[in-house]
Amino acid sequence: VNSIHTPLHLFQERIEPKILAQLKMFWSCGTYGDAIMNPASADIFSYVRSCNSTVYLNLHTNGGARNVIWWEKLAKALPTNHVVSFGLDGLEDTHSIYRQATDWQTIINNATSFINNNGTAVWQFIPFQHNQHQIKDCIRMSQSLGFKRFEFYKDVRLNFIPKNISFSLSI
Repeated sequence: VNSIHTPLHLFQERIEPKILAQLKMFWSCGTYGDAIMNPASADIFSYVRSCNSTVYLNLHTNGGARNVIWWEKLAKALPTNHVVSFGLDGLEDTHSIYRQATDWQTIINNATSFINNNGTAVWQFIPFQHNQHQIKDCIRMSQSLGFKRFEFYKDVRLNFIPKNISFSLSI
């Protein structure tokens, strides 16, 4: 685990263009931190794109960092084949119960900026007892904001997926 941010020049030194050109997928998941916290992340994604315009780039984030201008820049830096999954576990009153120290409205603003600049966004939802009653409203909101998909993620600690929810999501 890195305890510092990886600058663009170090990324370029460690992963040569000929390696990036061979990749089918470039995945950035926040298991040990959110990639967007790295000030160079948009530049790194842009560099990956410049080396391989067809790579599938997948970024998982809580979306709470940075501002709408940064998210606009990120949308333009990503290859056509990309997905950014925003961790939104409920509406404004329940989201931060699990996603502590995040601001729901900031995430919505950032996601909207990303989507409005041709970013492909997915609403990632972890169902809990405290937010299950909002699933249908979240699905409707995701559609109205322009998210391409709504995905459930199972929290392995709680082993909870609501059984009484049925919906159709086609965008």
